[in-house]
Amino acid sequence: MVTPFWQADDGTTALVQALENSLQHAIVHDGLRLPGKFGFAIDCAGPPVLRQASADIRIERTEAGSLLLYADGAQTGRLVDPHNAVEQAMALANWFVRSGGVCNGRGRMASHVRHMPLPPEYNTPVPLAPPFIPEPGMTSAGWMAGVAFGQCHASTLCALSTMAPLRLTPWRMIVLEGVIQAPDLAELLQAGDARLRVAACTGALACPQALAPVRALASDLAAHVPAHAFLHVSGCAKGCAHPQAATLTLVAQSGGFALIHHGTTTDQPIARNLSPERLRAHPELMTKD
Repeated sequence: MVTPFWQADDGTTALVQALENSLQHAIVHDGLRLPGKFGFAIDCAGPPVLRQASADIRIERTEAGSLLLYADGAQTGRLVDPHNAVEQAMALANWFVRSGGVCNGRGRMASHVRHMPLPPEYNTPVPLAPPFIPEPGMTSAGWMAGVAFGQCHASTLCALSTMAPLRLTPWRMIVLEGVIQAPDLAELLQAGDARLRVAACTGALACPQALAPVRALASDLAAHVPAHAFLHVSGCAKGCAHPQAATLTLVAQSGGFALIHHGTTTDQPIARNLSPERLRAHPELMTKD
């Protein structure tokens, strides 16, 4: 995963290309077997913006301009140079495998480092950083446009692609490289749109594991989500659309929706068996304890 705000001269593209080459060689020739969901975040275009996005090994730029390599979930990392950053990132991936991070083909770094000490050279504190809150609008790389639930019609995507090179983001938004004003397309969300405060998976019938449709319900409830709150509507307990905790979470179950405050889809609900009709008629139920 790459920060969408990279610049041509900041070294990001060189790091990404070198990492792709090293990963391919390690997997094909050296037999490296990382879990399918194991990932790298290259976040070197300024203050980190990808910390809330899923990754296992991160490379960021410090305030002093150095590169910091660290394991996701760790409080310390190591300073690296551009010429050896990828080599050290691959060494960290190999350490993850050798030290038992992979179990039955699965495993994530944040869980592993909770009970496995890192190599001694990882002794540079990872700086604190405020959460990055993305909003549609002008960025250092171009105009960032929001897309409801991260999905749009092919005609919208085609129209965008004729305007500028596109950079995808992990925030259900698209950066139009070099564009300085909002495109006039009906499906795009502008800053302040209530749907930016909601995540929802494809739900039934698009997903065989979903127990209910969720997109229409999420759209209907969006306007009732309090400012600075976030609603996650999930078709099942897997929580694919928003694995992190949310202010409000609705999880489809066999008898209706379960409601969870300040948690994930697997946390204890404060209410169960809420029907979509009842939620639409009484959206204040979401915010009652």
